Amino acid sequence: MTSLQPTSDRFYRRLAAVMLVVAVLQIVVLWGTSLPLGVPGEWTWGRISPSVETLFGLVIFLPIAVVYVVFVKRGYQLFPHLSVKSRRYWLTGLFVCSLIWTWGVLQALPGVTGLGRGPLTLYLRGPSGYYTQARKEVDSIPKFLKEYPGRISDADNSDNYLHLGTHPPGLTVSYALLRRLCDNSTFVRSIGTKTQPRIVREVFDELASVERQELSDTERATLWIACVLTTCICMATVYPLYWLISQTNSAQSAWLMSSAWPLIPAILIFLPKSDLLFPLLAVTAQAAWLSSLNQLNWRHGLLAGACLSFGMYFSLALVPVGAILFLQLLPRLWSEDLRTHALGTAVWGIVGFLIPIGLAALSGANLPWIWYLNYHNHAAFYAHFPRTYLAWLAVNPLELLYALGMPLVIWGIGESLLMAGKLQERCSLRDRGAVLLIWGLLWLTGKNMGEAARLWCFLMPLGLWVLAPEVPAEPHRRPGWWVPFVLAVQIVTCFAAVCRVKGLDFGG
Repeated sequence: MTSLQPTSDRFYRRLAAVMLVVAVLQIVVLWGTSLPLGVPGEWTWGRISPSVETLFGLVIFLPIAVVYVVFVKRGYQLFPHLSVKSRRYWLTGLFVCSLIWTWGVLQALPGVTGLGRGPLTLYLRGPSGYYTQARKEVDSIPKFLKEYPGRISDADNSDNYLHLGTHPPGLTVSYALLRRLCDNSTFVRSIGTKTQPRIVREVFDELASVERQELSDTERATLWIACVLTTCICMATVYPLYWLISQTNSAQSAWLMSSAWPLIPAILIFLPKSDLLFPLLAVTAQAAWLSSLNQLNWRHGLLAGACLSFGMYFSLALVPVGAILFLQLLPRLWSEDLRTHALGTAVWGIVGFLIPIGLAALSGANLPWIWYLNYHNHAAFYAHFPRTYLAWLAVNPLELLYALGMPLVIWGIGESLLMAGKLQERCSLRDRGAVLLIWGLLWLTGKNMGEAARLWCFLMPLGLWVLAPEVPAEPHRRPGWWVPFVLAVQIVTCFAAVCRVKGLDFGG
């Protein structure tokens, strides 16, 4: 056994070299070339100009990054020996560290490319329009829901085939409720105004100057609280992500891959866009579904269905997740040993799916009809903005690699190949294959020709599950330097991408 150890060390040195090469390649392409990030004439991501302010931001960012690596490394060492309760405490620590990490990265970016971009993203109509709609068009939520199908029925209206008409009313209703809460509660409004960083207050003042009208404390509090909530919901993905991976891999592997979630460049590039609300629901549905299939826990089947339906109150992005769950169910229905669990999961999943639909109906929203109109409007987008299919067929996989971070992808693939035999023994490649199949169909059918890095954020935690390698046993034990190295390379890649790629453009 010991004679094989040098072979293992050599493998990790070679894998580390490949990770360094792809990290340098990604950074050079972003910073050292003017290669378009997309398809010119159809859609490209902009580049952020270098700024001296970013160098000053590194003074705060670097210590935070070091603490994050040390924390994750320590958790990696302890997790095999911790109780379930202790692991929950560590996951909460990871959640808190993720929030601090996010703040550390964004504060290093100047002006509206960093923390200041949050209020603009939600307030301005161009980036989304949901808050604008909540502020101007929602006087009565029941009335708004009842009239919503009529609002989005015209597929030739630009509002309908761009943002508003391609989404159910959940986002608008949520902003309207939060705005009402801030308006009615002095305490909540006070929290929302007093916790704003200086740059956010400056952006609000500048926005008021441009708009030529003062922004009320209610507006400021609502926008800032919405930004904070979106960030918290996004980073809370580490909880169900750990739950999912721990069902097929060891606790150590689940911990390590969960800690990689905040280090994905796309997450920090697009916060606080509403797209970052959906990874939590997607991975919770997947984790609960898999648990129910394996253990016939009716509560988990119910939760999976409810997460899907509830998520589809906000966006149709959860539809592919439903397709993934269905594919995971099918082969079990044909197996006599697994059929009972599969049927029970299907029944409870359907019940859970119908509950939010019923509740929405009571509030005046006909979700199935709204979903049909949303799909129709989404199809109309490409009629107004033609895309070159073959160009995007080539670009989207590259964009996904950059969005995830190329070192992370190489690490997952490399170690999974090393432990291929153990993976086949310990986890269902078929269940992970369902994720790859549906993701591949989204790519091949051209459903997302442009902005794939943002539109595919909801699938990225499932991508981490697919990439998750098992913790190697002897004779392939990881060297002591491996975990800090992996985290450090991904952190550098992530920071370089976030400082360079303009995911949100406010038109000056």
